[in-house]
Amino acid sequence: MVVCLISKCTKKQNMESIHQTLNFIAQLRGYTDVSDEEDGRLEFSNEDSSRKLVVLFTQAEVGKSDVHAHLSTLEEAQATEGILVVPRKITAGALKEAQRHPVPIHVFLHTELAFNVMTHEYCPSYEVVPVEKHAAVFSTFATADKLPRIRKEDPVARYMGLQKDTVVKVVTPSDITTSAVHYAVVV
Repeated sequence: MVVCLISKCTKKQNMESIHQTLNFIAQLRGYTDVSDEEDGRLEFSNEDSSRKLVVLFTQAEVGKSDVHAHLSTLEEAQATEGILVVPRKITAGALKEAQRHPVPIHVFLHTELAFNVMTHEYCPSYEVVPVEKHAAVFSTFATADKLPRIRKEDPVARYMGLQKDTVVKVVTPSDITTSAVHYAVVV
């Protein structure tokens, strides 16, 4: 009996951590308004409601045939981007189907959201560089192909919802000297 109570408590705390991380991710992506969770989904929108992030939770394993139901839910909700939170890795076929969908979708495991990697004291701060400032970055530092790379599968890129060819400014704090600034491109 005690084991059941502990596991329920741990699951509740884990879900609270996941919700806090999802709120952080939504804020990183520019979403401010959140709806209450219902039917295993959260919806976030920006100030003028022109963009909508829909987060879908599932406890079941997701295969290629299952992912279509989740994709249609995103379409029905008129999402501009989506996050699918799953307990275990989804199949390669399901992931491929999700990546083909016109709405950008990121898949996260429950365990990946239980701890917010972006708030760790040693995690640098990241800022997306607007396209109109890319020329200044390239003239000062290097061309895009000579910048350090961040893979789209990197946790930071997934948290921020970064797409290919996005340039980010990375500021690494230092206790000894001034903060180090460099730029990287998403591949």
